[in-house]
Formats: sequence, C-alpha cells, structure tokens
Amino acid sequence: MWTAEQCGYSDLITFDMGVTSTDVALVQGLTPRIGRETKVGDLTVRASSVDVRTVGAGGGSIAHVPELTRALRVGPQSAGADPGPAAYGKGGAEPTVTDANVVLGYLPPTLAGGEITLDVAASHAAVKKVAESMGLGSTEPPRPGSSTSSTRTRSVACGSCPSSRGSTPATSRWSPSAAQDRCTPTRSAS
Repeated sequence: MWTAEQCGYSDLITFDMGVTSTDVALVQGLTPRIGRETKVGDLTVRASSVDVRTVGAGGGSIAHVPELTRALRVGPQSAGADPGPAAYGKGGAEPTVTDANVVLGYLPPTLAGGEITLDVAASHAAVKKVAESMGLGSTEPPRPGSSTSSTRTRSVACGSCPSSRGSTPATSRWSPSAAQDRCTPTRSAS
C-alpha cells in the first residue's frame, strides 16, 4: 500500500497470483477491508482477518477439456511447484496457465537474466493436447486456450471482490491493481 500511496492512489484491488490460486482483496482509503469470517474449503472460521477472495486459477492450474461438455476448464487441479508446468523442465506434462503464457509469448524463454530457462517445446507439447481436445489444428494459435479461461476466472474474482463489498463496478473499474508474487505481473493486466 506504500507504493499505491506514493503514486497517489488510495483505493485499489490487490492481486496475488501464485502457483495454484489467485487472491484478490479490496483496499479503500489505504485500508484493507476486514472480514469477520473466512471460508477455508467448507470450514467457516469466525475471526477477523483481511477479506481476501481466492479462486483456483494460478500459474500451475491445469487446463483440461472434459469429454462430456467439450468446454475448456482450468483448475482446480494443479501441477504445483514440483513437477510444475511443463515449461519448468522437471517432468510436468499437463498443460498449465504458465505453459499457455509461454506458448502465447507472454513469458520469454529465459528469465532472471538468463538463470532460468523455460522448456518452450514442452509447453507447446502440453498445450497441443488441449488444442487437439478442442478440435483445433496444431498450426492454429492456442489463443482460445487455458490463458483465456483462467483470465476470465481471475477477472470474476477481481470484479466480485469490490461489488460484493458495496463498491460499484464503475468505481472499482478505475482502481489500480497492486501486482505481487511470481505470476502476478504477467497476468494482472489481462
């Protein structure tokens, strides 16, 4: 919130995308909203805490196309950090949000000044499985793939956070997003 204040913002939506989920919270007047209860799975914890909304769409969330619906789904299954996305080169083979980001060119082949090399070919192979399940040719761009579906899931979380807290979507639409964690800067603007 210090950065937001330095930039002249007092109202914002925090956005924290990790490997398995994305957390969003509403900050108004540089004060985070506090809730009286929190849900953890099916368990309700009645204690004051920062009011955070979580959705199961992180960088490791696995994309799949169920046979019954033939519609693209992302999560809640996750490749986790180990083996992680196919791009990590640690044996992961399932198509994840991170792999879609690699295939779409949102992530470069090397990160951290060249210290981390992503397995671009493995990402393409993983995403190809989803494209084929959707009847897309291998030469067609995977844009209708997991990135779009997971972005929609995170957008719903960002939109529901302020509106369920009494803020109008028109007000929150102009709120900046505070990006944090590993995956966040890549996806918070989408």
